[in-house]
Parts: sequence; C-alpha cells; structure tokens
Amino acid sequence: MQEPTVAQWAYAAALMDGEGSFSITHGTGKSKAGKPYSLFDSKVMISNTSLQMLDWLVEVFGGYYHPAVKAISKKARENGQKSIKVCYRWLANTYALQTWFVEGILPYLVVKKEQAKVTLDFLSLFGQKVPEKRLELRNKLLALNGRVSPEANTLGVPQVTAE
Repeated sequence: MQEPTVAQWAYAAALMDGEGSFSITHGTGKSKAGKPYSLFDSKVMISNTSLQMLDWLVEVFGGYYHPAVKAISKKARENGQKSIKVCYRWLANTYALQTWFVEGILPYLVVKKEQAKVTLDFLSLFGQKVPEKRLELRNKLLALNGRVSPEANTLGVPQVTAE
C-alpha cells in the first residue's frame, strides 16, 4: 500500500465526519478462575451504500467491509416499502490500522475531531492494564457522541464502572 495523498486523507476525514463513527465498547469476561474483568474495544468505521466507496477505502487504507443489515421499520413497511438499499460498513480492523488512519485524518476532521483524539488516547493504552482509564475514555466518547452527560446519566444510557 502506498501512503495516501493529502487529498485522500482529507476525503477520508470528510467521510468520517459525515458517515463514520468512533466507538469504544465495554463488556465483561471471566478469567479461568471465574473472576470477572472488564473488556474494552475500539471501533473506527464508515458506513455507506456505495460498493465503489467501500472498495476505495480498502484499496487506499486497508481494513475490510461487510454488509450492515438493517431492518425495515414498521412504518416503512406500512407505506409499501419492500426492501432497503444494502448498507456496508468499512472497519479499520486492527489497533495499528486504527491508529494510523485516525492520525492521518485528524488534521482534516471538522465535526469529529474530539472523538478522534479520545480514540487515539484509548489506542495508546494498548497492552496496559488500566480499566479505569479505558472506562473514563469510553464515557468521554459516549458524551461526545451525545449518548450521556460526562457528569451524569442524563439520557438514560447507563454509565458503566470498571470491575
């Protein structure tokens, strides 16, 4: 893969601002001894209905894409809609690729610049056992994405705690 051009980085940033998302997921695992522990993961993705767009993303930036199945709403079915256009989701599928991609688009982001910075902070923790810091970054990203208030759970999305 060749290094993307400035125009390609800027275009990818525009796609992230409009069709992309940064997220940090949280789950719980169990050790062999049965003790629960927190699991965190980062996702950097772009959704689009154009296969040409998704092929371009893979060609220029790597990663992969897959169909993101969405159901037709009851209202749409009642209005006669029989199917929906297939939407695809491109994923930067490794932490190394996520870091490279986010660092590359960061100077060109307008809408999601702060989300990108939080994602980079999260990615910098790779290999470290710091669940409290990961949780703090997850909650910060949720707040930036409009899911919860950083101080309180104002929108009904439960805040999680590190265990």
